[in-house]
Amino acid sequence: MKKYLYIVFVSVSLLTSCYKDEGNYDYREINELSLEGIELSYDIDLDDTLKITPQLIGTLYNDTSQFTYRWEINRSVVAESLNLAYRVKSLGNKLCRFIVHDKETEVETAQSFDLNVSSATAGDAILVLSNYKNRAELSYKRIDRDGTVFVPNYYLNRTGEELGINPKSLHRSYFSFGGLSGLQVLTEEGLRCLDHNTLDKYESGDFIDESFFLNYTPVYPVPEMPGFKVESVDHIIGMWNFNPYGGINRATYMSMVSGGRYYYGYWTGWTKSVYVAMESELGGQLSPVTFSAYRKPDLPAPDYAGSLVFAGYKVSLYTLLFDKSFGKFMYSYSGGQPRTIAALEENIYSGLDLIYGTHTSQYNNCVAVLANASTAKMILMQAPGDRNEEETKPFQILGEVNVSASLVNSKSKFYAESYGNYIYFTSGNGLHKYNFRDIASGSAPTAGHKVLDLTQYGYDDKAEITAMHVTRTEKSIILGVSRYGSDFNGESDELKGDVLIIENQAGYQLIEKNEGVAGYPVDVMIKHKSFYRDGIDKFGVLQDKY
Repeated sequence: MKKYLYIVFVSVSLLTSCYKDEGNYDYREINELSLEGIELSYDIDLDDTLKITPQLIGTLYNDTSQFTYRWEINRSVVAESLNLAYRVKSLGNKLCRFIVHDKETEVETAQSFDLNVSSATAGDAILVLSNYKNRAELSYKRIDRDGTVFVPNYYLNRTGEELGINPKSLHRSYFSFGGLSGLQVLTEEGLRCLDHNTLDKYESGDFIDESFFLNYTPVYPVPEMPGFKVESVDHIIGMWNFNPYGGINRATYMSMVSGGRYYYGYWTGWTKSVYVAMESELGGQLSPVTFSAYRKPDLPAPDYAGSLVFAGYKVSLYTLLFDKSFGKFMYSYSGGQPRTIAALEENIYSGLDLIYGTHTSQYNNCVAVLANASTAKMILMQAPGDRNEEETKPFQILGEVNVSASLVNSKSKFYAESYGNYIYFTSGNGLHKYNFRDIASGSAPTAGHKVLDLTQYGYDDKAEITAMHVTRTEKSIILGVSRYGSDFNGESDELKGDVLIIENQAGYQLIEKNEGVAGYPVDVMIKHKSFYRDGIDKFGVLQDKY
């Protein structure tokens, strides 16, 4: 112990003897800077703007012109200004820094903070598919809170890839198809699946194509799918029962026309089956429209005493199609080959294409709209729901009317009420409302059926309605409006695609007017996070805002 103390004493003595004080220090006081107004962490939604306004407090000076600034997110510089206003473009937890550089002393002061970016797009949102600078683009606005604004044309900026060209339509599925589900976008390239939570692309295998169907078909023989090119798709919720244990018993149908042939899929929690490339019995090309004899709310039997809450639909086993090569209506039964309808053998509509078809609130009554460049025709048809109804509700034409092609044409958008007898359709700058039962009496829709036009919302006569969506509560109508005129590709640098939300009642009062939020609008819809028939949850409580 004595030896140890001696060594320490000698060492300290040597150190002090080696130091010589020259006595010529040059002291200079520096500006010590502190930063205020920056939180330790921020929680924000994707595509929202992170706004931070820091305050500089210096011991000698705090003139903001004497400093330079850097804002870093995950070591990447995103801004070089005192105040930050940065639109967040990716999800996840991020390490951030604000760095202030003193120009005179070269001293840097930094403050770190955390940024947690979550996805607001997982909730309910209005989506707009548009043609912008001759490419497909998506815009969205979340609707689960007030004060939100549209994020215009986000897809290319977020993913670095183009969505496609010649955008056509938006679709929503609540079922997983081999890992692909949610939002679907139809463009020239095909039917593309996007993640319905992030509105972003899947990393791979994001198209419903031939290989998708091969996952559900026998290994041998390999089915042929000639000329595969998706032209239309219709997703139908069938069974959707809430059970008391928190689960959902569900089933979904998919009807598709691709390359002029019919494709059909049926998925449940335990069964998956598809029928592919079914040609018309006549050998012609099918129009890209399919519709059912009925689609009515699935309700329990009057004497049902179980615990399931029914929220889906009972769907007819008959799907109606149209062979445009021969001008004849066809049917598919439970996904089978499209066949001729013997009772309609004399009903030939040569030179016309099926541009719209729908079930109606009058079960077994359907409406079909046929058109070409010079004429249009509305047809009221009766169709059986299943084999048991073939005698009581046989196929027959109940009436048909000719309509001016200037009023109804391939650019028109349609919607049939779930519980009423009216069909809405767009034409130019106007929305029309027509009672489909008038078809039976030969009373055709005219310009007198217009219930609103864009001039009442401040537009000139050059604006037109190019997309329409009626909410599932049917309380509101959402319109996509173009101010592009003849610029159908949206080539203008200025965004001229608007979205209007309008009350669906007398007067059609404007709820919201969102201007310059998209390119030329092609389709608009609400992407709902959860499926609720008529917007009412399993407890009977209305969930939908519009």
